[in-house]
Amino acid sequence: MALLGKIRGQFGWLVIVMVVLGVGGFLLMDATSFANKNINTKVVVGTVNGKKITPDMIDQGVAAMNSNRAIQAEKRAFAWNKSVSQLLLNQQTTAVGLAVSDKEMGDLFLGDPFSTMSARVFEFFGGDEQTGQIDKNAIRQQLDAYENPEMFGNDPSITPQVIADFKKRIENLREEVKNDRLSQKYGAMLQQAAYTPTWLANVEHNRQNQGFDLQFVRILYSAIPNEQAAVSDEDLKKYIQENPAKYKREATVSIEFVAFDVRPTATDSAAYLKEMTDASTELRTFTKAADDSTFFGANSGIMPFAYLSKDDFDEEPNLKDSIFNGSTGSIFGPYIHNNAYKVLKIMDTRELCDSVRYRRILFPVNRQDQNGQQLAFVFLDSLKNLLTTGKASFDSLVQTHSVDVASKTKGGDMGFVDRGRQQGSEFGMNDFMFFQAKKDSFYILGTPTGDLQLIQVSDYKLNGKKGLRIGYLTKAIIPSEISTNAVKTKAIEFATQNRTLAQFQAAAKAQNIRVSAANGLEINGFEIAGIGKTSSSAAIIAWAHSIAKEGEVAGSVYELPNDEFQKDYARQFICPALVKKTAKGVATIEDPAVKQEVDKIVRNKKKAELVKTALGTVANLDAVVAKYPTAQMEVAKGLSYKNPLFGSSMEPKVAAVADMLQVGQFSAPIAGDNGIYVLTVSAKIPAPALPTPQMAKQDASRRAGGIILGSVFAALQDKATIVDNRGSIYLNE
Repeated sequence: MALLGKIRGQFGWLVIVMVVLGVGGFLLMDATSFANKNINTKVVVGTVNGKKITPDMIDQGVAAMNSNRAIQAEKRAFAWNKSVSQLLLNQQTTAVGLAVSDKEMGDLFLGDPFSTMSARVFEFFGGDEQTGQIDKNAIRQQLDAYENPEMFGNDPSITPQVIADFKKRIENLREEVKNDRLSQKYGAMLQQAAYTPTWLANVEHNRQNQGFDLQFVRILYSAIPNEQAAVSDEDLKKYIQENPAKYKREATVSIEFVAFDVRPTATDSAAYLKEMTDASTELRTFTKAADDSTFFGANSGIMPFAYLSKDDFDEEPNLKDSIFNGSTGSIFGPYIHNNAYKVLKIMDTRELCDSVRYRRILFPVNRQDQNGQQLAFVFLDSLKNLLTTGKASFDSLVQTHSVDVASKTKGGDMGFVDRGRQQGSEFGMNDFMFFQAKKDSFYILGTPTGDLQLIQVSDYKLNGKKGLRIGYLTKAIIPSEISTNAVKTKAIEFATQNRTLAQFQAAAKAQNIRVSAANGLEINGFEIAGIGKTSSSAAIIAWAHSIAKEGEVAGSVYELPNDEFQKDYARQFICPALVKKTAKGVATIEDPAVKQEVDKIVRNKKKAELVKTALGTVANLDAVVAKYPTAQMEVAKGLSYKNPLFGSSMEPKVAAVADMLQVGQFSAPIAGDNGIYVLTVSAKIPAPALPTPQMAKQDASRRAGGIILGSVFAALQDKATIVDNRGSIYLNE
């Protein structure tokens, strides 16, 4: 268990410090690893009510976002929001007198896992989630070393920088743990502030849980011609004026852009085909398995040890049939498969089985204890030697050494198991036993939980299907460097020859190039419709906000890789032009997206008024259908205030009206989100009685507390004075 302690005893402080740096880096990586070396550490990224957000704080937040698929701008946005929230939290907790005592910090670092110990501490120091075990002595050693650096001694390998990095990680961890605890206290305080009297709790319980059956007619907004509900720009402006909070916006830009697609040419394809044809020719000269292995290894080929069934192949049917009619040594290709040339060789064939039967001796291993893992392997290897030499029986060793209680009474027999394949994978957890283990031989394998097992395969259930073990090469048909540079040159020429928006639009029209538009792009954004969430999108938005003038075309083009993270090749070059800048404030109908949204809302309101007027004194659903033949009478059963599903549409406003109607009562037309509704309630199902009024109070208070907790930081942020300098600081990244 005491892995860190053992490492220190055997290898000294250098290794233990590096382990802490490595393990801790999974959660809180060294800020300097992520810092932009061109950014002065004295620069202020922003302020919250006068409190600074530094590059170091942003870098720590970036490191804490454990996502391999998030782009840098996205991570930085996460870090910014985290920093803002943390400063607001610190300011609020200080104002109300909340703090974390030394005793609490001690419990958070050295308390019981899954109880008082912080989850961050448990993860940072490598706790085992399966067992809940963690080496507290090792944690104490690290905290002691943090407080007393002289414990490192005079080891010359422990440089001042190593010690500084070590201390920085511990400091970051302590700050994270403290802030987490303050957040928990503040949240609990807000939730406890919610009080619900008994009468209100009962009313709320009945409203939430009362059910009703009803009949209704839904008149779709599309059934009423738009010209009957004319909407003017003044109507739209008035609606925005009446709902300013809904349309509050940060500063935005609107751009237009053209994309120059990069595609492989016929010359590119011919070159790849020749390369793969040559590889196929060379492969056909090999007759020994060792030569095949060397060839595939040297040419980045793939040789899975699993035997694949016909169902595992996604080649076209005729080719698949040809492959499975082949024999060991048969070669196919080059052929096109998934936009790549592919050469495939059959290495071996066999009849497949559905399941294998095996028995095992299960030996526990602590995954944190590397030395213990090695000792366990050596021990099981000694048992394997006893079995292979006939000096011991499997049954006897199972009884004395296996910790698998369930199989122990059966001599370690696990019965028949399948391959354990996950959905979408052609490989399985038990493939070694299926394809490599020989019957009655002994093998030492790991388990999904990290333990070790000595296994023996005793039987197979064959299914009569042919399986192939294959090796294959692929060569993606992608644009060559020459083809890519030709498109890039064309894009650059377009940008340099058309420096104004008018020239940009005219040239695009003359060259039959599609122009795309993107509106409402906020500063520090990283996603553009038609381009995607990419670093190039972030760079274009930064250019438009910080450098560009309205009507200007970018002086350079932006490359879009085929994948933001692998970047095998460029798929497009983007040339943007700035159309308009809109200052921070309430959005206007000059933004096409805003105009479209508001137009729909206002027009639908007018259509609802038209329906109300047209129905007049109509008092039954049949008369409504007669008035609007495209509408149909529908039935809904078991609806409730908290489950407002009308057909396939969620309509909380309509459900609220139904909740207030008496059985048999006919409603006035209701303007819902997806149409205009008229309904009558046919039955009401009373809410189930609560065992005690206290439960109703607790449920109501919990809901109210959740609402308070969810909205308080938004309100604090809205009222705070926040200065954001990210747009200029990270412009050139």
